[in-house]
Amino acid sequence: MKTMFAVYGPQARDAWQAIQHGLQGDAVKHKQALTQSFISDVCVLGHVANYAVEHSVVHSFVHSAERASGGENTLTEQELSGSLDHPHIPMLLHSRMGKHDFFRCNSASFGCKSAPTFIENLHTLNGDFTCMVVNAAASKLSVAVSAFNPQTVFYAKLCYARSSELRAFESTYVLCSSLEPLLELISAEPDVSSLAMWLAGRPDPNRSMYLHIGQVGQACVLELGLSAVHERKFWEVPAFAGMTRAGEVSEHLLALLKASVARYCGSSNEVIFTQLSGGMDSTSVSALAFNALPHPEAQLHSVSHTYANTQSCDETDNIQAMIARYDFAKSHFIELGKYTELSFSELYPTHPQSPGMVLSPKYHEEAKLMQAAGANVLLTGNGGDEMFWGHSFVYYDRLKKGDLSVLAEVVRGARELKLSAWRALRSVFLSPLLHYDILTMLQFANRQKALSTTMVERNLHIPPWLRDKSAELVRNIQYNMASQNPFASGKQGLTRYARYEGLFNTSTYNSMRSYQAVFDQYNLNVHHPLFDKHIAQFSFELDQHEHINGKYPKLLLRKAMSEYLPEQVCWNTHKTVFDQHFAKLVQQNRVQLRKLLEHEGLQNLGLVNNQKLLAIFDALVQSPKPSLNVDLLYAILVQSWYQAHIVKS
Repeated sequence: MKTMFAVYGPQARDAWQAIQHGLQGDAVKHKQALTQSFISDVCVLGHVANYAVEHSVVHSFVHSAERASGGENTLTEQELSGSLDHPHIPMLLHSRMGKHDFFRCNSASFGCKSAPTFIENLHTLNGDFTCMVVNAAASKLSVAVSAFNPQTVFYAKLCYARSSELRAFESTYVLCSSLEPLLELISAEPDVSSLAMWLAGRPDPNRSMYLHIGQVGQACVLELGLSAVHERKFWEVPAFAGMTRAGEVSEHLLALLKASVARYCGSSNEVIFTQLSGGMDSTSVSALAFNALPHPEAQLHSVSHTYANTQSCDETDNIQAMIARYDFAKSHFIELGKYTELSFSELYPTHPQSPGMVLSPKYHEEAKLMQAAGANVLLTGNGGDEMFWGHSFVYYDRLKKGDLSVLAEVVRGARELKLSAWRALRSVFLSPLLHYDILTMLQFANRQKALSTTMVERNLHIPPWLRDKSAELVRNIQYNMASQNPFASGKQGLTRYARYEGLFNTSTYNSMRSYQAVFDQYNLNVHHPLFDKHIAQFSFELDQHEHINGKYPKLLLRKAMSEYLPEQVCWNTHKTVFDQHFAKLVQQNRVQLRKLLEHEGLQNLGLVNNQKLLAIFDALVQSPKPSLNVDLLYAILVQSWYQAHIVKS
């Protein structure tokens, strides 16, 4: 994937020349960061209020310097339309001084006559896209990122630049679809609030880890003006009373799934890879990909991870059932046990964007397999849990509406899963009472903020190693996030509120962004068809008990895919978890990881109590039956990220 880099503001041309001057001088590091990030598109935008707009859309870093610094560089509509179809420009911004705004997403170009229409038209697009448009009349630059997109756009003001020469252009912005170039130009001071959220196990995927570098949120439009920055959502899951979906819901879901998978199979792909874990999500995508192959000669390969040393993670039987049912061109297997000799830092080297982004060698192995097979597209099952799992709160909501049959249903499901019926009843019907208090109090947030904050605190799990400063930051941020949930009124019950929170704050974004960062190095595409806004909207519209019933979560997905999957896959109730896999990894790297956790940087920031953190770590590594809590894994990843990208920088 190529990287877009833009300079915007009243001194954009001079700022761009200063950036180039730095690249040609002693700051060789800058040049390496920019060129290694595959930059192909550079756009220099002047003071649009005076229509002194400078444009340069080019295909190489060196050529862009020549184009941006002199001569006539505005493009005609015909030239612009031609650029939009160029295969080496995955994203583009341009404006013909208010006449037309154009943007590109995937393979489709789009034209509209005004910025408001541009924002309205964003609703009609689906799939992954990032676009930027100059609104000359309003003197602002609009930047949009699609919902559930693993990629985003980062931006910063040059007043926070590392060099004094660039700080002179204090009103000029630099924007990039890759973080690394901005880190070479802008001061990399960490955002303490973001660190606190990570250490609490509740990271916000739309929050930048850096104080002076912003990140455009998913399904958001960022408007950069000459005096202000404003971000707003252009798409949201609608929350209105009486959400129901009539008709055969499983057939409707199947149609949405087919359309989303087909979108990413494309029309010219000769070889497509699909992940095949053996679970419902990846097998559903794999099965539908067969029907969506663009032509008879196209090949579908599967790639699966195996866990010879961790039996609880092994789903080989389900994988083989899928291979027996579908004629994959080739099925590839990556045995993760062979990486056990690597240290933790070698197995999970962190990316500067966030602690959860890791450039794992297993991702590189997948990318190399794809290259060798001539493929450029990988489809994953990411998004299945968030879209289809359902939530146990649905039982509470049903009971609250007077449906007493739900009591017997929960008891029956617990017995079928060999769980304690009493514990199931307590978990399903008593614990939601506290969450209901949150929703009730949020309705009176303006008048009773202190009381609402107290309710959030009662329901917010704070790891014991967080210090008071960190815990307070987390509580305040969590309250603000809860109040912005469109289902916070409680009118739609607890289920949609909880599912919305899980959908937009899921840790799955870590995996998606990790894959994207690695695959960018190979110029490969990775797509997640289940993360689709039409599927998301549909999943909230229908009655929530359609998602989960008795012992079957993902009930609607199972019904929709029942004719496409082997029965042992479609109606399997076992959920694979990786707690033991990661716990073994921690035990094998106990010396390195303990030294990592002893670092006092985060403690000196007032975020962590190292003594408490190390005590919990020691208890884990000494346990005969270890199980790694996700909070501890996040603490390890944050320390690794902080020391690699903040301390060393």
